[in-house]
Amino acid sequence: NSSYNGLNGTGGSGGNSSAGGGGGSIGTDAANDLAANNTFYAGSAGGGAGAAWCYDAGGGGGGGGGALRIASPTKITMNGILRANGGNGGNGVTASYTGGSGGGGGSGGLIYLSAPAVSISGPITATGGFGGTRVGTGGAGGNGGLGRIRISTITNMCSITSSLNPPAINGGCSPINSSGATYVGTFPN
Repeated sequence: NSSYNGLNGTGGSGGNSSAGGGGGSIGTDAANDLAANNTFYAGSAGGGAGAAWCYDAGGGGGGGGGALRIASPTKITMNGILRANGGNGGNGVTASYTGGSGGGGGSGGLIYLSAPAVSISGPITATGGFGGTRVGTGGAGGNGGLGRIRISTITNMCSITSSLNPPAINGGCSPINSSGATYVGTFPN
């Protein structure tokens, strides 16, 4: 699914200009393992941008989102905010010439919750960071790709009343393995 890929940075708009850094991606192995059975990985960093000219500077790439696993043999109650988002790319800098390019945003990471009973009333996100902005003729950085959320629970012991991104489908408590969405498996798997 292309939602897991980071976006390319844009090209500069004139002579002596450079392209923005590309956004980070969780990678093909992780995108093919939404259940995170074999790929418990953090997100990847975005690409740094090139400098346009002499003293101008490109922005650094945003860091990748982290990897977090919370497991319980009984119940998980989550009513706060849980994030494994990628960092934003740095903005281009200009000293006195044509301008610098933005760095790429980092990809989203991984959040894995596993318990027979799960109650979620706070937002959970694993999204990519935004690409950095360009200055002058430099290129903009690409946004980072989507990360992963996995929930392992028993359907009739699950309640999700908040937003998840990647989004939950069908209320988020029924088993589903769909690209671009929160993965839901049946506990203990």
